[in-house]
Amino acid sequence: MTFTHTFYIETILEIASTIFCSFYIGSLMTKSKVLFILLFVVFGPLLAQIIPGFTPLTADIRRYERAEWKIIINQTYDNPFDSREVSLDMIITSPSGKPLTLPCYFDSVQARSSVWKARFAPQEAGTYTYIFRLTTHTTFTDSKAGSFISSPTDKPGFLHKNDL
Repeated sequence: MTFTHTFYIETILEIASTIFCSFYIGSLMTKSKVLFILLFVVFGPLLAQIIPGFTPLTADIRRYERAEWKIIINQTYDNPFDSREVSLDMIITSPSGKPLTLPCYFDSVQARSSVWKARFAPQEAGTYTYIFRLTTHTTFTDSKAGSFISSPTDKPGFLHKNDL
């Protein structure tokens, strides 16, 4: 959830609890109890996890070899292939600190959820960290952070134009 969303929800909760508590002065309802009730009952759906999880499909990730992830999104979309409607990116930080943005692709719909996949071939050995960022129209949601270790290999790597 972005800073703006969090600020608006906190403001709405503060106003609602103040109004509610003013009607029940002298009762056992404290402001903190009202905030707790409003947060989980009224605003619960707003705080639901949109990206509940992701699963690495590659057990042993090696340098210059393909690694794959399966990402579940708790929403479906009219046209998941239209990046103006929805896009999912894997935002990766390499062992040397270099940021990478990898577009993910839509795979299928399963039980009112969208299944997406990401494929990546690490070019460095070491520990990578990543998050998945779901973007719809003007909002975005980040997943929890993940990490993986890329093992070194004897493979020569990818051919680049300056390698000739």
